[in-house]
Amino acid sequence: MQNGEKWAVRGFMNRLDAADQILVGYNILALVLVLLAPLKIPHQGWLFLFHLVIQAALVKLSQFPGFNDTASDKSNGWTILRAWIPILIIIPFYSEATFLSHYFIPGNLDEWLYRTDLRLFGFDLNHALSTGQPLWLNEFFHGVYFSYYGLMVYPAVLLYRESILRFRHYLAGLILLLMVHNLLFVFLPAAGPVHLRVELFPAGTGLLFIPLMNWIYGWGDYAGAAIPSAHVAASIFIFLSLRNQLKQAGQTVLAIWILAIFGSTVYCSYHYGIDVISGICTGLIFYGMYLKWPWLQYKPQQNGGIRQPTTSTSFAPFAPDSAD
Repeated sequence: MQNGEKWAVRGFMNRLDAADQILVGYNILALVLVLLAPLKIPHQGWLFLFHLVIQAALVKLSQFPGFNDTASDKSNGWTILRAWIPILIIIPFYSEATFLSHYFIPGNLDEWLYRTDLRLFGFDLNHALSTGQPLWLNEFFHGVYFSYYGLMVYPAVLLYRESILRFRHYLAGLILLLMVHNLLFVFLPAAGPVHLRVELFPAGTGLLFIPLMNWIYGWGDYAGAAIPSAHVAASIFIFLSLRNQLKQAGQTVLAIWILAIFGSTVYCSYHYGIDVISGICTGLIFYGMYLKWPWLQYKPQQNGGIRQPTTSTSFAPFAPDSAD
């Protein structure tokens, strides 16, 4: 690579904050995996084209002006697009990871996971929780499982309204967690106990949330990304990141919500118990990285990129205001 090209690449990356840089790196890696797939994967041509389009969009993003932490800037249409587009990009990335789940290992690890669950708990946890339960309870836990998607958005909206800089720091940590989990799914293929759903939640049962989750899994959330549970890891990360923003009652409600999501992943037979345990561990690890890695925080850029607020304030991730 010539010096001019090196400086062009460096300039491009310097105009992006950590959240966008993670997406650029993951997108390039996924593009290479799709291109060099040893076995034909579903929709290979479309996936390759998808990554080219995403890369072009990220290059265009780098040309947008940076952020100011002002009310007028937060309501600007271009700022909203610039700030929120990573959320839209990570959704198809997750579905793609399930396509790539047998990239290196042709089979699944589910038999080993099932035996591990039996050793840990002494019984079949999925059957024990769900067999013979009333319809309203089945609907409730499927509704809780569905609420995870709202949990992904709620704290982001809360933080965006408070500070774009804190929002982007939070987003960088969450995206790092999710993209690394996507890569883990490629190396640890596991469908989870979804085959039990035919027995526990037969087709045609359910009023709202059971059919809705069946539709989501049929449309874009495919079996093959079970361990560690990204639902659990992200929920842990979100709880730890958000708890200082809430009063005691809010913290209690959020903790109950998170625990209910943990239970729903097993109750609805999307995950084994070991998936939940491993997700808790990875969630804690990535929260620690989020606190300790200066790279994930904001740095002022000379040309574009993230612009710090004009007032000088100390920054601690999600620390409560000193007046509280």
